[in-house]
Amino acid sequence: MASVKSNSNPLISVCIPVFNGENFIEECIESILDQTEDDFEILVIDNCSTDETLNIVDQYNDARIKVIRNSKNIGGIGNFNRCIKLARGEFIVLLPHDDLLLPTALATFREVLESDKEIGTTYSSYFLIDEKGKRTSFVLSDDEDKIMTSNEAFTRFAEGNPIQCTMTRREIYSQIGVWDAECGLVSDWEMWCRIALAGHKVAYIKTPQNCYRVHSNNLTKSWIQKNEYNSEIFKGSKKIFSSIAPHSSFQELRPLTAKWIFGSQFFNMTQAMEIGNWVATRRELGLFIRILRWAGIKEMWPDLRLLLYRTIKRYF
Repeated sequence: MASVKSNSNPLISVCIPVFNGENFIEECIESILDQTEDDFEILVIDNCSTDETLNIVDQYNDARIKVIRNSKNIGGIGNFNRCIKLARGEFIVLLPHDDLLLPTALATFREVLESDKEIGTTYSSYFLIDEKGKRTSFVLSDDEDKIMTSNEAFTRFAEGNPIQCTMTRREIYSQIGVWDAECGLVSDWEMWCRIALAGHKVAYIKTPQNCYRVHSNNLTKSWIQKNEYNSEIFKGSKKIFSSIAPHSSFQELRPLTAKWIFGSQFFNMTQAMEIGNWVATRRELGLFIRILRWAGIKEMWPDLRLLLYRTIKRYF
């Protein structure tokens, strides 16, 4: 491959946190090198991979690519935060090794952030792809481009996490801190909420700019398979709302957040009952009740009534 000179002061840092990513790391890097934007660096932060990841990355003769090898495995969230610490660009993209950028992503996101200094982060709709890179579906978060005020953004995020890739100003992380490892699976969602709560505008682009890969080793999929997805979201939800003043109007959005997992948790509970797994039933019922109390029984009653009606109709 032809050698490309590095930029000592890149505008954009595209950070790839990776652990054992030999199956997808090359495709990920190529998606960055194919960008219409050329003012960027690529940081590959390897979290002690034991496969061929580093050998694949070392084949690139491109000075824009910098490889950092951690001395020990610091966990997924720890590696994301190390990316932020080492990034030199004014704007940061955190791109997991199994995901892809579409060719106009960096230029599109950059133009949005440069258009308004008050915009802290920007994201877009996206494609879901499978292990082979085939597009399986299109996720359209909203019907039109928009620049949301901080209040509008938090209200939107309270419904769930619509984001799979952002470009964020590096100074934002300096102001509000890095990803919270205690939030686990939803540490990204907690970060976007935190950015909005800190008073920053958030921009959304209707045209897809990235691809999110769903495969057998995908972290989210593994949490779902272990039936701990709802528990992780609920933990993150409590963390987010605990940072908001008790009498803030934002607290009224708790039922909106609870709806994200309320129906699926009810299903988990009834499914455990159906198969007679009473240990699982107690666990799922306990979580369901905690979600209900946290969001407010009165506020969740219409949803609960509908779930009960559907269950009765199903069996009788």
